[in-house]
Amino acid sequence: MRFYITVIILLSSITGYAAGEDTMQMKKNAINFFIQKKYDEAIELYTKIINVDGKRADAIEMRGLAYNNLSEYKKALADYNMAIKLVPDNAIYYYNRGYFYYQLGMQDNAVEDYSRAIPYAAKILSGATLYISRSNIKYYKHDVDGALDDLRTILKEDSTNYVALIDISADLGELKKYDESIAYLEVALRHYPEDYAVYTNLAQHYVTINNFKYAVELNNKAIILKPTEPYAYNNRGFAKYKLNDLKGALADINKSLELYPANSYAYKNRALIYIALKKTDLACIDLKDALKNGFTATYGNEVNELIAQYCK
Repeated sequence: MRFYITVIILLSSITGYAAGEDTMQMKKNAINFFIQKKYDEAIELYTKIINVDGKRADAIEMRGLAYNNLSEYKKALADYNMAIKLVPDNAIYYYNRGYFYYQLGMQDNAVEDYSRAIPYAAKILSGATLYISRSNIKYYKHDVDGALDDLRTILKEDSTNYVALIDISADLGELKKYDESIAYLEVALRHYPEDYAVYTNLAQHYVTINNFKYAVELNNKAIILKPTEPYAYNNRGFAKYKLNDLKGALADINKSLELYPANSYAYKNRALIYIALKKTDLACIDLKDALKNGFTATYGNEVNELIAQYCK
């Protein structure tokens, strides 16, 4: 799985030209409402501005963002369609519309808009941001090769781009190209030695290739950098379980669940430890909690299989 989702909304300038003194004050008030998260009030004022001047793409765009923040994605999309029709060379408009398409599950349209934004990006928007966002959508469309192409494009220009290094390693890991995946994370580690997430991601890869001892060492470093990171405790606990350090494994999983009680994977891991300790009743409780917290939808059928085997 990818560890970072990089789809974001970028605000275009909110201090642009206003057509007339009357709309200037309305725009200032609308911006204040937006900042205060009073989106209904902001929408009302932006609508008044648009009624005065229907070609105000900046007001239409901001109204679209307000609709988005109220989860009214279809209205947001309609406003961005209008804004792009008025200003067809604005990279941020395409970027944000791509985001709305993403929210609506229209992934092909999202990819198209990120592609349209790239020629207009220049200084107004980072090209890396566009390629990373497009890569994410391609990934969720199961076009992993296309996602990797976008990430490699970024790394040709900026070989130390943090998100690109993390995402490309995750994608390669899913393709079971572990040597390549680890190589990218090792690059990230050299450039970001104080970033706990690099250690946790790298540790997870070493678990996958059964190097549990090194996985424990990497998670140790992650926990030093961020003592409240639940995934590092969970992953270290699983590695200790594989090393037959059941007491240490149980302590780590307990700590992980204390920090994040909804982690279905941690319940499954603790169940495995209880099974090894011959505490089947406790294991079955954890397996049921794993199901309650959505394990199957995210990770597959492993918990159901364990229940069928041990919880009769």
